[in-house]
Amino acid sequence: MNQQTATKTRLPWEDRWSEPELNQLVKPIDDQPRRAFSTLISNIDGLERVGRALTWYGPAWKWTIEYQLLGQNGEAVQVLAYLVPRNSGPLVCVPLTNNVIGHLPMRRLNKFIRNGIRSAKCAVEIQWAVWNLSASTEVIHLMDLIKRKHKILLGLPSRSKGSKK
Repeated sequence: MNQQTATKTRLPWEDRWSEPELNQLVKPIDDQPRRAFSTLISNIDGLERVGRALTWYGPAWKWTIEYQLLGQNGEAVQVLAYLVPRNSGPLVCVPLTNNVIGHLPMRRLNKFIRNGIRSAKCAVEIQWAVWNLSASTEVIHLMDLIKRKHKILLGLPSRSKGSKK
C-alpha cells in the first residue's frame, strides 16, 4: 500500500496532521453508537458556560472532543468531559476529583455510572471514569452525571430529593 492510499483510508480522528470537522468525526461511527454520540454532543453543547474544543491526544485517544467549563470571562476553568470517537463505539471520559465524587449521590446514580466511577483509574488525584457509549439509553445516565458535575463545578445547588428534573 502506498502513502497516498494509506492517507485516504485513515479515519478522520487518526490523522494527526489534519484537524477534522465535528461531522467528519461522527460520520464513520457505526449507526447505533453514532446516534447516541450525536445526542450526547448536542446535550452537552446545550449546557451553560461550556466550551468545546478538538484536541489531539496522541496514539491512544487521537482527535478528541474536549468539553470545558468556562469561567465568567470565557476562559477554560476545568475539563467537564472528553468524547473519544471510535468505530465500534465512542469512549466517554468524565474526570472526577474526590471533591466532586464526595458531592455525588452515589446510591442514586445508575449502576452503569456507579460501576464506571468505581472502576476508574486514579492519576494525579483525579478518577478517570470511562464508559463505552453504545446505546441511546446510556446517554441519559451519562448526561445525569455530567449535569451533576457541571452544577457542582458552578457551585449551584443540586436538586432536592423530592423534586423532578
